[in-house]
Amino acid sequence: MICPECGAENSASRNFCYVCAAALASPLGQPTASPAPQPVAGAASTTATYLPPTAAPPAQRSIPWFWVALAVGLALVAVVGGWQFVSARIVPAPSAAPAAAKPSAPARATATTTPRQRPNGSLFVPRATRPPDIDGRLSGEWAGDGYAVANVVFGKDKWSGPDDLNGRLWFAWDDENFYLASAVVDDVFSQPSRGDTLYLGDSVEIQWDVDLEGDFDTNEFNADDWHIGLSPGDFKGTPPEAYVWTPRPMTGAAAGIRSAAQRVTLGDGRQGYTIEAAIPWRLLNIEPRGNQITGFTFSISDTDSPAPAQDTLVSTSAQREWHRPKTFNNLILQP
Repeated sequence: MICPECGAENSASRNFCYVCAAALASPLGQPTASPAPQPVAGAASTTATYLPPTAAPPAQRSIPWFWVALAVGLALVAVVGGWQFVSARIVPAPSAAPAAAKPSAPARATATTTPRQRPNGSLFVPRATRPPDIDGRLSGEWAGDGYAVANVVFGKDKWSGPDDLNGRLWFAWDDENFYLASAVVDDVFSQPSRGDTLYLGDSVEIQWDVDLEGDFDTNEFNADDWHIGLSPGDFKGTPPEAYVWTPRPMTGAAAGIRSAAQRVTLGDGRQGYTIEAAIPWRLLNIEPRGNQITGFTFSISDTDSPAPAQDTLVSTSAQREWHRPKTFNNLILQP
């Protein structure tokens, strides 16, 4: 039996098309009528009026599934083929790869990094062309006028003026040692003391903060701060000596520090003495380098009596106080 809607061939026993579900005509060309209901034998005697079923709305025409599948397949082929065609001819330019970031060099302290400095003036130390002779003779080895040591920081009431006590100071350095030399004007020389009391006599002393940056905000002595005394001796039988007061683990005679002194009379008749010293960097645990900055003061102690005493102290720093690093000068090693 041929479906009048889609033309599909159906078996004679079917009432509806297996493809489009349209109603099939009877063999006489009329739609097949629904059979009349028959009374059920033995059922209760009930008179009922048969009402024919309401005519169903006409079936909507359906699209055969194979046509749908065919259309979907053709659409996919067209889409894929068109994309390949376009992609073969229009290729977007690849985005430029970002430039690889250069690794940052590790930070390091150089001469371009400006260390902090205290506001008490600076002392510049030239690099030595050759090590000076540590013999107390200053002629020909120390160039320039040096630095004045004339700020009275203790015993001003006992200081009668520059002829009573003042001095000049020179520096140098190399990879092994820190060198200093001082010419002291002192109208009355007296050094009756030794060892840890050598400051109770004519002598010089150094206060040195070797970690200025680390201690910049500290005004107390700690383990890296040095207090060193240098005595010229008594020019009779007691030789020059060095003594370390701090740091405490290093307290005592400073082995490794070389010093020498001479008693002198200046051309104008004033009395005094000279003193030189070489302090090894290894004692201070310092690796020296150009432009290195530390905290430093140099002071001269005066005693006019034969008995041990400290009458006056003059210094390179006008602010100098005992064991107060914020009152020190800046010591700068020149390249």
